[in-house]
Amino acid sequence: MPRTPARLLSVACAATLLAACSGGATSPSTTTSPSTTTSPSTAPTTAALSDQQIVERAVAAVTTPAATTPATTATPGGAASSATRPTFSADSGVRLLARSTPLGGYPASWLAVTQPQEGVPALVVVTQPAASAAAKATRLVPLLDGAQVRAFPSLSSGTAFSAPAGLAITPEALVTAYAKSLVHPSPSPLPKTVAADPFAAQVRAAETQLADGVKGAGSATSTQRILPGTTTVTQADGGALVLATLERTTTITVTEGAEVATPAAFQAAKGPKTLKHKGTWVTQEALAFEVPKGAGQAHLVGADERTVSASGS
Repeated sequence: MPRTPARLLSVACAATLLAACSGGATSPSTTTSPSTTTSPSTAPTTAALSDQQIVERAVAAVTTPAATTPATTATPGGAASSATRPTFSADSGVRLLARSTPLGGYPASWLAVTQPQEGVPALVVVTQPAASAAAKATRLVPLLDGAQVRAFPSLSSGTAFSAPAGLAITPEALVTAYAKSLVHPSPSPLPKTVAADPFAAQVRAAETQLADGVKGAGSATSTQRILPGTTTVTQADGGALVLATLERTTTITVTEGAEVATPAAFQAAKGPKTLKHKGTWVTQEALAFEVPKGAGQAHLVGADERTVSASGS
């Protein structure tokens, strides 16, 4: 199902509230998605560069071949979307939100938000393993409509890129529960510490739509797995921002003697127009959650979905 383009309304500074509007459906995923590639800088990053310069270089190295063309939603059963994919370049505008501790130490990490003139603003995680190595954008998640991200400790003091104690739900439990809530045909209910959101509802509805579309001629099921490298950044109030990527595998099994027409997004990923035996559709969902300290609910602030592959016969 299509989602709409996102636009950043205001980002005052790293220590203030980040407000954004919109919503992403088919924009690049963080952990750089299959359609979004990250290439190394042409020269190693040196200690002489400022944090801002390091992050801008990493963002400028992210390329999106279809950055200004309408995107086709990766959601099974979805229709074409008019959303414009994010455009990332050095002149798009990048605002630093957080810097890992210890300051000046390695490996180093930064959290930033892009502010493109067109396209979708996104949260970006940049990492640099050593002073002699190039910094790279390792996670990228478009912001959702009306998303608000709480403040982080000042850049001069830095913050931990790890989970603080006392969260309403641990990052591991959060991402695991969310993944289980997206499988088809038997999703698990979310725990009370995780808020429901329209993105998950769209994914489940699209899976049901796909299954209904092949009913009588076959079946469609899906599984989810968590990709390695979930990133957690401690916020000023003791809460945390959690960025993770899920990989969904949708399997379409066709009844012997029957034939099933595939959705446009499946075909756009070079999958066949029809299936007589079996089809496999792999997509990735880049996600960003805010988790409060103590009581409360974790909620989604950024999301993106992108097809990895589609195949079958």
